[in-house]
Amino acid sequence: MLLVSCGGGLSGADIEATVEARISEEKAAKATVEAIVIARVESTVKAAPTPTLTPIPKQPHPELASGNSKKNNEGSYVHPGLEGCVEKDSVLFTHHATDLNSVNGIYPGIVTSGNWLKPNSYVWIDQDTPIYAPSDATNVGLLRWIQYYESESGARQERLQFNVQLQLSCDIRIYFGHVDELAEPFKTLAPTVAAIQVTSIGNYTFIPMEIKAGTLLGYAHNQNVSGAADGFDFVMSNSKKVNQFANQDRYLIQGDLENLLRAECPFDYYPESMRKEWSSLFGYRDIQTIGYDCDMSPDKIGTIAGGWFQSPHDPETDGRTVIDWGLSIRIKSDGNLNVGHPNGTLKVDPTDSTFKDPKTVTTPSCFYDSRSNKFGFLKPLGDMQMEAAFGNGSCPPKMPENSQNFYR
Repeated sequence: MLLVSCGGGLSGADIEATVEARISEEKAAKATVEAIVIARVESTVKAAPTPTLTPIPKQPHPELASGNSKKNNEGSYVHPGLEGCVEKDSVLFTHHATDLNSVNGIYPGIVTSGNWLKPNSYVWIDQDTPIYAPSDATNVGLLRWIQYYESESGARQERLQFNVQLQLSCDIRIYFGHVDELAEPFKTLAPTVAAIQVTSIGNYTFIPMEIKAGTLLGYAHNQNVSGAADGFDFVMSNSKKVNQFANQDRYLIQGDLENLLRAECPFDYYPESMRKEWSSLFGYRDIQTIGYDCDMSPDKIGTIAGGWFQSPHDPETDGRTVIDWGLSIRIKSDGNLNVGHPNGTLKVDPTDSTFKDPKTVTTPSCFYDSRSNKFGFLKPLGDMQMEAAFGNGSCPPKMPENSQNFYR
C-alpha cells in the first residue's frame, strides 16, 4: 500500500478556484497565467517532513509567447519556472530525493538512451517509493503525459506519467521524470489533459510557490511490467554551467543540445556523507563498477567515446535543423559498453574479449554483443569523424562495405 497525504491544506473554495483556472487555461492556450495562491498545507506522511507551501508575491510577467513559454522585453525566451526565482550564491541538497532503501541501481548522467545522449540520471527501484524535494524551491512545473512502450510480446502499452520541475534558484532547476502519482496539492494543480508522448515545456503548467526541502512531491511505482523500466529520472540544469564536448560549437547553437551543455550531476549538491549514500548505489542490482560516477563530458577528442551525429556540423543551418543523432557510446553503470546506433544498441559484456573503454579507443576496433549475436565495427577518422558499420554475427576482419560516416 502507498502512503497518501493526510487532508488539511487547501479549502474547498481554493480547490474549486484552482480547477476553474486550469480549465480556463487549457481552453485558451495563449491566456496569461494567473497567480495562484496556495494556502499553507499541512500533510503528515511517513518518513516525510511536514511541507510548508507559502505563496510567492507575484512578480512582473514577461510577455507570453506560444504555449507556456515567455519572452522578455528584448524578445528572448524566458523559462516560465523563473517567475519568483531567488538569486543564490550556492544551492545545497539537505534531503534525500527518495527512500534509498527502495533503490536497486543508478545510472548517473550523462546517460546513453538508444543512439543519443541525455542529461538524465536513471534511478531504478524495486518497490514503490516516495519522491521528495531535496532543496527549497520557488516554482513548480507539472506535466501530465502518456508514455507508449512495447511489451516483450510487441504489443503497444500506455502508461500515465507525470514530470515535476523545481526551480531552486534563478540558475538551477531540477526535474523528476516518470513520476507515477502526485501528492497533494500538486495532484490538484497538475494539468487535467495528458500530452501524448510529448514532454516539451509548452505542455507544463508552472506555479510560483514556496516549496520547502523535504516536501513530498509524489511516488514512483514498481510496476514490474515488461518493456518499461521501473524507476524515475533525476535531472539537474544550471544555466551557468558549460560542459565540454568534442564539437562545442554544435552544442552551443543546435536546439535541445543545450540541455547537455548545462547539465549538472545532482549528487554533487549533497554533503559528502549523503553523496556517498547515493554513489554506493551507482550500478545495477548487485553489479557495481569500481570508480563509476557522473560523466558530464562524455566526449573525448580522438576517441570513439560520447555522442556522434549523422551529418557534419553546419554553423549556418544547425540552429534551425533537427538534431540527427547517430551514435552514443559510454560504459553503462551495469558495466556493459553501450554503443547506441540508428538501428539498435550493442551491449558489450565486460568479460568479452572485444570490450574496451571507449575513451581509450583511437584505432579501428570491432565490438561484439554475444547476447544478440551482433557486431559493431568503428573506425575513428581524425578527431571529428568516424566510420562505422553494424550487422549480425561475429566481428569481421575488416570494415564492411555498408558502413556509414558519423560526425562530432
